[in-house]
Amino acid sequence: MAEEKWVPFFFDGNAHFGEITSPEEWKKALADYQKVGKNVQLLMERARRLPNDVEKYGKPMFGFYAEYTGPETLGEWAAKEDINLDIAF
Repeated sequence: MAEEKWVPFFFDGNAHFGEITSPEEWKKALADYQKVGKNVQLLMERARRLPNDVEKYGKPMFGFYAEYTGPETLGEWAAKEDINLDIAF
């Protein structure tokens, strides 16, 4: 089985926050949201990118807070990067 492509990113949400460096870490983040009854599909549709994230912090950063105002969602970025975020569905 081929190794899954992955690009590390930072996720900043109420139920989970931190750097996501592997599919296994993403599964843990999704599980944290499922524990509190949140629809994990909405994470990809609503989490927005932090403007100038890579320039400031060296990695893409996504979240729900007021400073996350970029035009790209987590799902859009993942599709562009050819990363499968649907791994836990």
